[in-house]
Amino acid sequence: MAEPLRLRPGRPGPVQQDVNDCGPTALATARMLRDPELLQWIRTGEFAGRAFPAELGSSAARFAAYVELVHARTNGAVGPGGRLQVPWPRALGTSPWGFCRELEARGSAPESRYRWVVVRWCGPDVLRARLRQLASHVGEGRPAGLYVGSRWLPRHVALLVPDGQGGLLVHDPADGTVRALEVTELADHRPGIGGWTHAWMIAGPVGAPLANR
Repeated sequence: MAEPLRLRPGRPGPVQQDVNDCGPTALATARMLRDPELLQWIRTGEFAGRAFPAELGSSAARFAAYVELVHARTNGAVGPGGRLQVPWPRALGTSPWGFCRELEARGSAPESRYRWVVVRWCGPDVLRARLRQLASHVGEGRPAGLYVGSRWLPRHVALLVPDGQGGLLVHDPADGTVRALEVTELADHRPGIGGWTHAWMIAGPVGAPLANR
């Protein structure tokens, strides 16, 4: 029986194959964490009764084809779940609203709801508090996204998942690394995720996981 993807510190996860694909790569990873049939199709090409892109010759090609579908949904005028949304140029990456809707539709547990908030101009203490709050809302089947960048612009998106101890792991699509989220690193604007220095936005689940209520 197929198993879903597991992200573990020190073990590589999926890597983006295009400079603008960090967002859809993070979203594809989120779906593979809860959808073993998608993971099986990417690894082996076996459809397992599901409708994924047409048969392709390698796992890299299958993953790229699925990421392309995700990017089309997150940035198009008709977004994930068939809802209208403000379209977003792919050259600028992935819109935070499209990211949230894709998680709601395919990358999280049923009935999960997401919203995004800007944290760029929060002070260090407020940013730490926001990330602690986020950690209390993230759970199995309820990942989050973190937008980081330079002082001037958001440039990269990473996936956040629970570490099982009340904290967060960050999966960086730039190189596939999985490690503990260094909150102090973000608060102090030190080069970190993807080499970027500033946290810009959080796309996270609304409400705490059922197991924590």
